[in-house]
Order: sequence, then C-alpha cells, then structure tokens
Amino acid sequence: PPVQLSDGSVEYEVESIICHRRRVDHIEYLVKWVGYLDHENTWNTVADLTHAPDILSAYRMRVGDDPASTGD
Repeated sequence: PPVQLSDGSVEYEVESIICHRRRVDHIEYLVKWVGYLDHENTWNTVADLTHAPDILSAYRMRVGDDPASTGD
C-alpha cells in the first residue's frame, strides 16, 4: 500500500527495478512495488524514481552501466 505523507499526498515504495527499455527519447524502468503483485509492475521514467535513488543506482550497477548510455 502507498505511504501517506504529511502533506496528504501518497508515495509508493519501490521494491526493485526488474529491467529497462529504451524509448525514442528516454529510458523506462520496470518497477516492482512493495506490497503489490508482479502483474501490477509499471514502466516508469527516471523522473518518476526520484524518491528511490539508491534502488536506481543499484540497478544501474547491476546491469553494468547507465542504461541511457548503452544500446540496451
């Protein structure tokens, strides 16, 4: 379930980044959310993941490079 922030907005917690795909003008990351089933994973841009920089960094290290600079 989402986390309720003090300003009344909600934030979902990223469990992991599964993979990525290149779009014409950006990279999208397939995100697994804490507390949600696999069929609820969503494709998100790096701007959507600003609240999960450690998870994004760990994914980029795992794939060996910044996906934005590779041919993936």
